[in-house]
Amino acid sequence: MGIESIPKIVYIDKHKNVWGSIPNKGVVCYNMQQQLLYEFPNTDDSKGVGIPQGTVCSISECRDGALIVYDDGRVVCCDVMHQQHTVWRTYEIAERKLRRSNTLKAFADQMDNIWLYGQGTLFVYDKNTKVWNTGVGDRIGLTGIGVDNSVNGMGGDRNGNIWVGTDRAGLIRMNVNTHEMEAAETKNMNTGQLNTDIIRVQSIYIDDTDLLWVGTEKSGVAYYGKNIYRFFSTQEKDVTAITQDNSGRVWYGTSNHGVVGYDGPIASYKVSAMQYTQDGSLWVGSKQNGLTRIKEGRATIYSASDGGQSTLIDDHINALCTDRVGNLWIATNGGMQVFNPKMNTFSSYTRENGTLTTNNITALFYWSNPLKKAVAKLILPVAMKKHAAIEPSMLQDLKKGKPCEINAINGVVCEWGKKVSVPTPVNDRIVRIITEIQDGTRKTGRENLKDFIA
Repeated sequence: MGIESIPKIVYIDKHKNVWGSIPNKGVVCYNMQQQLLYEFPNTDDSKGVGIPQGTVCSISECRDGALIVYDDGRVVCCDVMHQQHTVWRTYEIAERKLRRSNTLKAFADQMDNIWLYGQGTLFVYDKNTKVWNTGVGDRIGLTGIGVDNSVNGMGGDRNGNIWVGTDRAGLIRMNVNTHEMEAAETKNMNTGQLNTDIIRVQSIYIDDTDLLWVGTEKSGVAYYGKNIYRFFSTQEKDVTAITQDNSGRVWYGTSNHGVVGYDGPIASYKVSAMQYTQDGSLWVGSKQNGLTRIKEGRATIYSASDGGQSTLIDDHINALCTDRVGNLWIATNGGMQVFNPKMNTFSSYTRENGTLTTNNITALFYWSNPLKKAVAKLILPVAMKKHAAIEPSMLQDLKKGKPCEINAINGVVCEWGKKVSVPTPVNDRIVRIITEIQDGTRKTGRENLKDFIA
């Protein structure tokens, strides 16, 4: 399986199918059950598999299939579960030129009506009558993209409520049948008092227990049972990172107040990333002050300013993740590092040492389950094709007739294997082949792969 370009938008539906929007080409879908890749090209043909040209700004889903939303308000529904085809499409919003915004998203409510929302926008489409109601958002000032008001998230619960999260009108509860709206009263868990300030809602999620979770601006994370309860928040906090330890406790990192529930030493109160590792360490990254390791109540701060090879290469921590053996992977503006908690050592991957093509690493992805594997299958072929012509530094040295660092890399593995009585046959062969190429008794080429075929 492979695609020609990197998807700009990726969405995973309830069937675990992975959808991707590729600019100027169309939409692809990897069907997890069938292990097949389906393509919906920008042809808008009559065969029922093409979609129109244009800028896709979001992907979501309804009962019929995936909802492809364009920045001019066009919505196309595509399906791969029954038969690959476009189920239905509506172009009315675009034809009437009512909206053009890359913030537009679609939400299917409990009746499977389709809501189009975003900057200054809240419309609803009845699939049965094929009629748009474009005035429903006027009641809360959503009259066009020029207004300073937007819907940032929507969700529906089992009691027939549609929840609408806005950045100016707060959290709104709407009846799924009548579309009557009312502002949801929010209560502070710490004081028990009703909040008088408007809570700016950034995201909405309803979990499997029908609990409504609300992500807010400057007010942390909240959940809705009978009232809104805020997690130890003030009007200065943004939740910027979340991780969970082995006991099930969830830790929250904030933009200006460090880690919620922790008052010990820390590199910076401006948290950019967090991760928990198997050895019992809570790792806290910062935007410009390095990395903090909190273990058994003690904090250790790592910073590039310390110098040496046993610390960070850059203090700008962009992302953290852990692998299945418990190593911590660190993305920075100066490259990527991996920390081995057992050995307490850092290994670095940078442009300078020939292991990366850029030092600005902004995100990390660990491939550990079928769902992540499917996403990786969409992206990896593109990355491999794009960088196929890049030659590693060791090959460049061999072509120039210069001695390479084989003994300092694979050779070290062989030496340590002998010391601890662990066979290293693959590394032994690699060292032998490279040494022979350096001595001139062997040439570079694909035929050398035969030495690894038993």
